Amino acid sequence: HSECLMKKGTNKDFMQIKESPYRGCTQLMIYQKTRKNLLRKITSVFEKLNIQITEANIVTLSNNSSIDTYLLLDSSGKQIKNKYMLNDLKNNIEQVLIDPKKVKISKRTKKVSYTKDFTSVLDVEVYSKNNSVTIEVNALDSPGLLSSICEVMDDSNLIIKDAKVSTLGEQVNDIFFVESINFDNFDNFSKKIKNKLKQKLSDLYNSQM
Repeated sequence: HSECLMKKGTNKDFMQIKESPYRGCTQLMIYQKTRKNLLRKITSVFEKLNIQITEANIVTLSNNSSIDTYLLLDSSGKQIKNKYMLNDLKNNIEQVLIDPKKVKISKRTKKVSYTKDFTSVLDVEVYSKNNSVTIEVNALDSPGLLSSICEVMDDSNLIIKDAKVSTLGEQVNDIFFVESINFDNFDNFSKKIKNKLKQKLSDLYNSQM
C-alpha cells in the first residue's frame, strides 16, 4: 500500500490489481476519496461479474480518503486468472471511481443450495462506544450479501468509515464502523437498523432458494 501511494500520490483516486499467490486469491487495492454509496457500487461490480469476496478491509485516513483492500476469488473459488474477467473488473472499478453516479446497480439472481437454515446463523449486533457505532453482521455467505448490507446503510444515511469483511467457508463476519447517527436516539436507531438488515438479508436468501 505504501509503495502504491508513493508512486501514484494521494491527489487522485486509483486502483491496483495483483495476484496474491500465497493467499491463493486476487488482490484489489483502491485509494479513493470517501463518498456516499461508493462501497455499494464497488460491491455491485463484484456481484455482476460473479466474483467472490473472501476478505475486505476499508480504512478511512485523516485526509478523508480511504484505502480499500479486497481479496477476491472467481466463481469456482480460485484465484482470478481469466484475463477478460480481470479487464472487466478493472474497467468497471475505474468507472465507479471516475463517476459513480453513472454506474447502475444490477442485481444478479442465482439459486443457492444452503446446507443449513440461514435463520439460525443470521445475527446483527449494534454497539455504541466513545461516540462511535459498530454494526456487526454474521450470516451465511450469498451472492449480493455485502451489496445488500451496503444498500441498507445507504438508505439509512450512514457513512461507512471503516470495515472488515471475513469469509470462513459458508459463514461471513462483517464489521462496520459508521457515522452520521443521532446518538440521542441510539436505542431506537439500533432497533431499526437491526430490523432493516435482518429483513433485507432474509429477502435476499428467500429470493435465491
